[in-house]
Amino acid sequence: MDVPADRSPSKGAPRIRVPKPILRSPARRRPTGEPPALPYHLQTSGVGWLVAAVVLVALTIVVFAGGLNALRRAAAP
Repeated sequence: MDVPADRSPSKGAPRIRVPKPILRSPARRRPTGEPPALPYHLQTSGVGWLVAAVVLVALTIVVFAGGLNALRRAAAP
């Protein structure tokens, strides 16, 4: 009986990948028994960055509310 040496799958058949199931481990604490350090409390610098981001977004909305024409009028002498 003749058996072909090449047993690779045919090029026409696509391979189907089956995703592996996600294994979830039980919640673990630190070796000392303390809970994790989250939720993290913002310090002064964190609040400052948050305020700066909100001001930047608000300023961008105010400047570009009228489209680019408003920016051109503001830049014109």
